[in-house]
Amino acid sequence: MRYALIAICLMLAGCDRDESSSTSGGASGGHSHAAPHGGVLAELGEHEAAAEVTLDRATGTLDLYLLDSHAENPVRIAQETIRATVDVRQGEKVEIELKSVASELTGEKAGDSSQFRGQHEKLVTPGQVRVELGEMNLRGKTYDGVNVDIPAAGGNAP
Repeated sequence: MRYALIAICLMLAGCDRDESSSTSGGASGGHSHAAPHGGVLAELGEHEAAAEVTLDRATGTLDLYLLDSHAENPVRIAQETIRATVDVRQGEKVEIELKSVASELTGEKAGDSSQFRGQHEKLVTPGQVRVELGEMNLRGKTYDGVNVDIPAAGGNAP
């Protein structure tokens, strides 16, 4: 009986904010989840959803994946584009329009997608970049100004 009670308590605890953090963007609760695409995660709201950002430094391609609160499942949104402002060199910023990506595999279409992609030649850089994501409407809530810091190449950058 005692072990069953302990097991139930552990299951109800679910996500414990005492774990070490793997999120960025000011998430300081110590909560962590693995980024499924090898990028950098940012928590949206108070553990309501997650945004994962990857950067292909060879092509300057930035991908945004919108995920559930545990960063396990995609969350589609009805937007064609999301604006991103990227600080590429201490104050030098570029504006990028991330367009929704269609996928035959998942059935996602432009304007009903969980993935967004944009490209800019100034993202072909080995240095750290900070991505500020513009307005995103997920599950009836609007998120804006979410920051994601992608470490310099050679660190944990994809």
